[in-house]
Amino acid sequence: MASQVRVRFAPSPTGSLHLGGVRTALYNYLIAKHYKGQFIIRVEDTDLDRNQERASEMQLADLKWLGLQWDEGPDIGGAYKPYKQSQRLDVYKDFANQLIEQGKAFYCFLTDEELDKMHSHDNRQILSPYRTMAHSEALEKVNAGESYVVRFRNDAQEELFSFNDLVHGDTGLKGNMVGDFVLLRSNGLPVYNFCCVIDDHLMEISHVLRGEEHLSNTLRQVMLYDAFGWERPKFGHLSMILGANRKKLSKRDDAVAMKDFIDGGYLPEALLNYVALLGWSHADSKEKFTLDEMIQDFALDRVNKSPAMFDRDKLNWLNHYHMNQKSSDDILKALVMLSDKYEELEGKWFGLFWQLIGHQFNTLKEVSETLKLFETYDLRDKELLLGEGRQVAELFLNCLKDEDSMNEAVFSKITSKIGSDLSVKGKRLFAPIRVSLIGRQSGMELTVLAQLMDREEMLKRVTQALG
Repeated sequence: MASQVRVRFAPSPTGSLHLGGVRTALYNYLIAKHYKGQFIIRVEDTDLDRNQERASEMQLADLKWLGLQWDEGPDIGGAYKPYKQSQRLDVYKDFANQLIEQGKAFYCFLTDEELDKMHSHDNRQILSPYRTMAHSEALEKVNAGESYVVRFRNDAQEELFSFNDLVHGDTGLKGNMVGDFVLLRSNGLPVYNFCCVIDDHLMEISHVLRGEEHLSNTLRQVMLYDAFGWERPKFGHLSMILGANRKKLSKRDDAVAMKDFIDGGYLPEALLNYVALLGWSHADSKEKFTLDEMIQDFALDRVNKSPAMFDRDKLNWLNHYHMNQKSSDDILKALVMLSDKYEELEGKWFGLFWQLIGHQFNTLKEVSETLKLFETYDLRDKELLLGEGRQVAELFLNCLKDEDSMNEAVFSKITSKIGSDLSVKGKRLFAPIRVSLIGRQSGMELTVLAQLMDREEMLKRVTQALG
């Protein structure tokens, strides 16, 4: 491992932060913290056509929610600022000019129509006819205002570019897999592979850990490192994450954007725990971790090259575990982050609620759905309050009026009397009472309701149900 570990997560502001991006950010963070290095955020925002307003701000907010705090970045600065590529355009232009002067890049004046004619169904890689044009002649065309791009001159068609991938091991990429590739577009903006290499070098990035879909970019980047005479970082490409259909996970298959997980009631601890296991395994087969434990135990040699499968049930299982490691106060704070309406929830009452049934929930959303039963009364299964069911509810109401308070013992006394007086038991006894209190025949144990709902609220609801 390098003496100074510096890794980066470089999101593009073209959409939401998704599960694959979370994994890339997490693994880079764990490498940095495990080896006492630096975790850097760099925003790659040179694709003006695809950039979305506020996307970068939301992505950084999601990372902070997860607890992945960076050491350098666009919001906090650092020794290698700026950390937005759109603010580094002069740097890329200078390095492009350096390659042009060395004969390793050139001005290319091919039109779109000419490019279409050169491309074939089998080969999209071209060697530009302008690669041999004299530099002075090309400059004349540039100064005359002709449209151009800057291309890298690929003279290594027959070479094999080898590197040891941190995940996949020895990897070789043939030079003819790319042609004379573009460095600067006709609008002067750099392409991803060009500015990525320059920034990684200038920011002294030691390890580039990213998704497997970037493997095709590595050849161009390695060529550029070699052309500049720079030391290559260590590359590692994480396997794909597959959905239930065993195809690459996408938002069409499941809710995989951070907003979906937050709104779905998942805890950051649980999401990080689950994402860590999407391609990495602990040496002792442990599956439940805190972030500090992951930092201590994470190792690149345990990262799997096989595709990972997204499993919602396992995520729910881990979220259930992490929720039950928290106090009721912590859960209430998490609920307030979902909705400020929970600021009015009385802590002592919620403590009892959590003590009685907290073990039942997999997500905060499930907690929220159950709390709705106490917020409003919605009569759904009204057919259970007809005939015998109505008799049960009416006697329950009369018995309530004779009591001064409600608790489990009082509730048991009332139901025993109703069962005896009307000769009912089981569902015939309890279903009408439950419907008269929460509007439906399932969803809450009556012994729990007896401890969480006071007599006055019960009176109001049963009266409303019978009305």
